[in-house]
Amino acid sequence: MNNSDNRYKSRLFWILQAIGWSLYGVIDSYLKFMDGGTSFKFILGSLITYSTGIIISLFLRIIYRRFDVSDRSIFYLFLIIFGISLPAGICWIVFDHLFSIPLWGYELMVRTISNISGTEFLSAVFYYSTILIAWSSLYFGIKNTIEWQISKDKIEKTKLLLEVSQLKMLRYQLNPHFLFNSLSSLRGLIREDRAAAEKMLSRISEFLRFSLVNRKNEEVPLQEELESIRSYSDIEKVRFGDKLEVTYDIDPLAEDFPVPALILYPLVENAIKYGMDTSAMPLRIIISAEVDRGSLKISVINSGKWIDDNDEKTGTGTGITNIKKRLGHLYPEEHYFGFKKEDDRVIAEIELKRDLEKETWQ
Repeated sequence: MNNSDNRYKSRLFWILQAIGWSLYGVIDSYLKFMDGGTSFKFILGSLITYSTGIIISLFLRIIYRRFDVSDRSIFYLFLIIFGISLPAGICWIVFDHLFSIPLWGYELMVRTISNISGTEFLSAVFYYSTILIAWSSLYFGIKNTIEWQISKDKIEKTKLLLEVSQLKMLRYQLNPHFLFNSLSSLRGLIREDRAAAEKMLSRISEFLRFSLVNRKNEEVPLQEELESIRSYSDIEKVRFGDKLEVTYDIDPLAEDFPVPALILYPLVENAIKYGMDTSAMPLRIIISAEVDRGSLKISVINSGKWIDDNDEKTGTGTGITNIKKRLGHLYPEEHYFGFKKEDDRVIAEIELKRDLEKETWQ
């Protein structure tokens, strides 16, 4: 537990200590007042009693801090509280009388103590011990609750950091086959068409810069995301030539909407990879986006058929899983992601919902 947690626990202890003992003093004083205890000495004696109880509770805190009860049974905790509160109650009685000698006088105090019967003494021990048992129970209850909450927060923060790290890793992940094929195509193009090779190299550079840049924000405007997809599709067009056609149908209202960076890349990559195996040539890919009732709807449509083994074994399941995780992380329960499988085309759909009243993403 770090210093910040310890300062928080210490500050909370003193706040609750002050509130608890003040509340006890008010209630106890009211009951004694109703019973006729109104003299100045009587009130001063009550203050001595409360002060003694506070001092005793501070000593109990020092003792209790030596016990680790986080993984112990209720019976063990019960034994500690009763085993310590009972003698502490006796100490409260003894010190209360000692501190009260200057107020009542030595002779009167000795005479009062000598006249106390065994039953009265046991009754006093029971009363003071019960107060300390209640204090001890609250102490351990609040202490364990705070430590549980701190532990829970740490686990959640650790989990969040792991998720963020994983999301960043997934976001920066590039298909090595794409990079290898692009460089191979670039090498061949250099020999045939240097101008086209320079254009392709520029597109590769733009796509890699967008993919690998260290962004502070996980989201980017849709228009920027589409620019990276255009760079990627232009690279693939060099490889496949007239076999690949990519068109865009983008609502101008959708261009400034924030989307997770590189969220469309796995979908377009899959559309090209599997469309080339199942579609009549040329493979046609349509990327569309529109705003509908406060939601951004994006579709990636490719000609061809759905391949049932489109999972981790084929190498695309990772990309689809990444999309699900990222959308779930950024828009929990405020998004839709799925596929429509038709006879001659496959449609991947993403929908991000928006709070129109607050004008913020959920």
